[in-house]
Amino acid sequence: MSALRLLARRFNYSTLRPARVLLHPNVATTPSFYTLQDKRHSSNEAPSYFFLFSPDLPPVYALQVFLETVHTWTHLPWWAVIVGSTVALRSIVTVPLAIYQNKLLAEIEMRQPTISMMTEALKHRVVGECRRSNQPPEEAERQYLRKSRKMISEYYKSEGLSPLRLSILPWTQLPLWFFLSLSLRNLVGFFPWQRNAGEVILPCPDIAHEGALWFPDLTAADPTLIIPCAVGIFNLANIELHALRRHNTTRFQQILTNTLRLVSVGMIFVAAQVPSAMCLYWAVSAFFGLAQNITFKLPAVRRLLGIPKTPNESQHPVQDLKNLLRLKGEEFVRIQREGRSLLSFHCKDKHYAGLLYTMHILRQVFLSTLDLPMSGMHPTASLAVYFPDL
Repeated sequence: MSALRLLARRFNYSTLRPARVLLHPNVATTPSFYTLQDKRHSSNEAPSYFFLFSPDLPPVYALQVFLETVHTWTHLPWWAVIVGSTVALRSIVTVPLAIYQNKLLAEIEMRQPTISMMTEALKHRVVGECRRSNQPPEEAERQYLRKSRKMISEYYKSEGLSPLRLSILPWTQLPLWFFLSLSLRNLVGFFPWQRNAGEVILPCPDIAHEGALWFPDLTAADPTLIIPCAVGIFNLANIELHALRRHNTTRFQQILTNTLRLVSVGMIFVAAQVPSAMCLYWAVSAFFGLAQNITFKLPAVRRLLGIPKTPNESQHPVQDLKNLLRLKGEEFVRIQREGRSLLSFHCKDKHYAGLLYTMHILRQVFLSTLDLPMSGMHPTASLAVYFPDL
């Protein structure tokens, strides 16, 4: 009956308000789905640009009801509900899309030899036409790039392999992550813009004492910073896993990868400020994504899922990743021994210069937490504090 009561809240405006976190006595008299103009003139609610962060946003509320229902039916502690729900939702929603994405990538990769022959023939044809019309080489290059893009796009479309389908997974995964984070925010009463509004009344008070290990209170931030650091490490590992296997990257891909590296480091500081419930969800979701990406590289798993074998598929992906990581680590140590500044990026392989910069930031943060002198300190000398053998 309690589960039915939770589901009935969504359809009853008069009883919807008790489902959300009450932070002010006057909030209960406010309509549930108020308009942007109502919010704009309300002194007790957030400004209108916080509409997407509203506790009553339908996807957010639906996920909140889902979590409460799981907790009611299973009688599991809230930390187990968060972990189990994360794994279940990722398995049901994102794993099938990830399988589809890998199949699409394999099909695209197997057609690269055909595309190479088509573009080579196009290049000779364009160069010949420009020479006959006495056009400069720059014009020939512009025509070749324009026509090759159009030709490749039409070829993919004729084969039913539109690259736009590759964006289905991120455009599904990001909203799920966003809305589930907000639903957990509702459950723990984390509303920074209403900190002075009054006493927090949680929809499920049990969440305040159903944590685990060093974080018994899921409404409070992790005091040890273990979970926030795990969030950053798992996200960074995911990014590096993609970057290590990528060759001949474009400038845009390098900028995007370096930006995501910095965002992963910044997530540590963000996760350190939010309640442990949200931070735990972020860590479990990032770890699930990392495990999924590694698993999908195993040939046996790919054959089991029906993903075609490609010419560039590694037969020993785990060992290859270990070797690549070892080479990157040796290069990093060599740069430190030579006394080069990480900010100078004096390394032959530019593909992981951003990784070295990220490691530099992490090292500086680590040194600052120990209150060690950094100003004027040589990079090699600062590392020698922890690694005397260097």
